[in-house]
Amino acid sequence: MWVLWLVLFMAVVGYFIYRTDKKIKSKFEDKFNPHDWDLPRSVELTAEIKPQPVVAPVANVKLSYEKTSSVLNDVQRPIFTALQQALNGEYILLTNINAGDVLNVGASNNLLAVQVATKNIATKQFDFVVCEKTQLRAVCVIMLGDSLDPLLTSICEDAQLPLARFKVQASYDVAVIRASLFKALGVEQAEAISTNESVLDIVDEPEVKSPANKSELTESGIALELCPECSAVMLKRKAKNGAAAGKLFWICSTYPKCRGVLPIK
Repeated sequence: MWVLWLVLFMAVVGYFIYRTDKKIKSKFEDKFNPHDWDLPRSVELTAEIKPQPVVAPVANVKLSYEKTSSVLNDVQRPIFTALQQALNGEYILLTNINAGDVLNVGASNNLLAVQVATKNIATKQFDFVVCEKTQLRAVCVIMLGDSLDPLLTSICEDAQLPLARFKVQASYDVAVIRASLFKALGVEQAEAISTNESVLDIVDEPEVKSPANKSELTESGIALELCPECSAVMLKRKAKNGAAAGKLFWICSTYPKCRGVLPIK
């Protein structure tokens, strides 16, 4: 029974809405008749509209490609060469590496902060990255220029990742660069001297000025070797690691100017 009353009520409400709408339209029909409005038939433009050129779809355009003359620019090439010589094969040198590939944002309860920090480091790039040879783990990053990015400086300090900066120059002193790199790495120069087979430690030996020939050494009672490369006195080193760990070598006393090395028989 209540359903019938509901239908009847809705019908009455609908009728009153219809009547009210009709009265309003009839009241304002004469005042707001769109057909009586005085609208311009056309609009005059002061500037001439030129047709835009039609660009062919990229899919239909055949492009040609060629190799660049170098993957490094004119600023990076000299310093890259100097860095390679300074590292002397002891580390791997990578170029133009995204900061997000070197550093991760640590775990945090604030996921939004982690996302923002991850996005920030993804927009940054290191000019060079020095990596250890086994897992390619970054041990030092290098930036060129007179100033450092504050964000990169901060995150490298937080991650305890050494960051070295070199000014852009026309030429570089390899010995100076090597000293700067190993200082950043926290490696003493005596420990950094190496051969192709191993890293060598200095063994206590008397320092002797280079004589004219080996016979003078023998006559003086000091059994040392002369460098086959430059004839300077050779000193003993002991291999710390690698296949020759524990073995002794002769190495030129003028290293790194001369890299002469001989095995001790």
